[in-house]
Amino acid sequence: MAGKTVSWALHLMLVNDDSGDAVDIVYPSSRFHILEQMNKCRIPYGSGRYHHMARTMDDYEGDRLQKALAHAIENKDSPPSIKEMNHLAETIQKMSAGQRVGFEKAVSGLTTIRESVDIAGKMVGKNFPFTELSETNRAELWNEDDPYFRIRFVQDGERWFEDEHGVWVDFPATDDELQRAAAVMGVHSLQELRECQVDGVVKCGSSLKPADT
Repeated sequence: MAGKTVSWALHLMLVNDDSGDAVDIVYPSSRFHILEQMNKCRIPYGSGRYHHMARTMDDYEGDRLQKALAHAIENKDSPPSIKEMNHLAETIQKMSAGQRVGFEKAVSGLTTIRESVDIAGKMVGKNFPFTELSETNRAELWNEDDPYFRIRFVQDGERWFEDEHGVWVDFPATDDELQRAAAVMGVHSLQELRECQVDGVVKCGSSLKPADT
């Protein structure tokens, strides 16, 4: 159907600048999954010491659009941040198939992802929320108000591997938040449900730890 929005994602490699450790990462992703991948890549908490490769660890290079963005993704002088990559992928997902064709032509030959982010934002009316990207805000950080992992609860008999089943709860969670989640599932307490999936950094290693602030 003309104008229909089609699912799309960037399939990249996230690389630790200092150790060379690498993991595959898909954009757009939840903040929880991004933190997991950063932990696996042993990127120190609060560090912007990473870069992206425009392929996965098994050398998958994505579709034509990803290939058009490859040079900017791997720009050593202006390496894109996780925030930029995730925002760009979220914006491209909002495009119709026809818009993506036009966007691919527009970004071919561009040298920075920020230029691509600006073009994509104008096409769908969604501006990038960060006006300046320093070494500090290249990092993904927690704060006192942010949960850093979540659990999906399902009822017995539900197809736990299908994400539309069950209810996700961000942790740490208050008693009121837990009660509201139970009500969504039609039970009195989450104890009546079973945990089927955890997303995020639950056990932090020496390279990644919750914020002190």
